[in-house]
Amino acid sequence: MKNKFKIIFGKNIISLILKYYLKNIKIIFYEKKKKYFIKKIKNKNLIFKKKNKIFLNKICGNNYHQGIVSIIKKIKINKNIKKIIKNKKKKKIFLILNKINNINNLGSCIRTSNALNIDLIILSKKCINKNNKIILKTSLGANLITPYIKVKSIKKIIKYLKKKNFKIIGTWEKSKLNLFNFKFPKLIVLIMGSEKNGISKTIKKMCDFIISIPMLGKINNLNVSVATGIFLYEIIKNN
Repeated sequence: MKNKFKIIFGKNIISLILKYYLKNIKIIFYEKKKKYFIKKIKNKNLIFKKKNKIFLNKICGNNYHQGIVSIIKKIKINKNIKKIIKNKKKKKIFLILNKINNINNLGSCIRTSNALNIDLIILSKKCINKNNKIILKTSLGANLITPYIKVKSIKKIIKYLKKKNFKIIGTWEKSKLNLFNFKFPKLIVLIMGSEKNGISKTIKKMCDFIISIPMLGKINNLNVSVATGIFLYEIIKNN
């Protein structure tokens, strides 16, 4: 079951899977208080079982389920970087998340990436596990359906992508190259580092460009998930 199926929970996450991946749902467990939600989806020929809170807590391993839990067949998504690079899409955006260890930040970055249809997320080996159950909640289920790979060496993947004509864009609050005055190329790799240390000097040297978000107030840096959202939206708008 571990490899073929996943446990998901929460009204919004299950609604997402119902909308786009209905055939993947095997069974839905629910508390009595969620009857109103179940009535809306009863006509979808699914298996429903009413259970108490203790059962739902046990199957989830937490109490974040909002009274509704589902077992789904693992959703297949294309994680093959070579196939993604070779596809016919002329403009591609890859996001490298380097050493992001905060659960909420990683979940938010994945959620934003999915909302903007980013082609691939690349996680460093020191990033927190993307399949963490809390990330399921903070990403609103985006971690189940967003293409990603986890790599041992960020340096090696940067070298590989450079050979494939991607431009490597690093982020640093002290850079004089302004995000809003920058013309983005068609093939982009955006690198976001941890809030504590940012991008290492070694990685910065490998970047083709280092850009910053202009700050108008007295605070000179942003939460990494907020900054990621700003950078990605500006790239999409620019392209």
